[in-house]
Amino acid sequence: VKDANESGKVVFSVKIDADGNILGISVIEKQVSEALVQRCKAEINKMEFVKNRDNASTSESATGTITFVFRVN
Repeated sequence: VKDANESGKVVFSVKIDADGNILGISVIEKQVSEALVQRCKAEINKMEFVKNRDNASTSESATGTITFVFRVN
């Protein structure tokens, strides 16, 4: 994230439906400010989720994690 002046990480649990729509986003772990968490959450909402063509699963939803790591240089 541009202009982030803090180090740490934030881990999200993301649940999506079979069409790739986000059903829910929750924070599992955070070591950064709430403002940075919200910026990361906004970036997740911009992501596109698609089913892997090799995935023959008929599951109605899937849950995974997304981790953002920040380091100040």
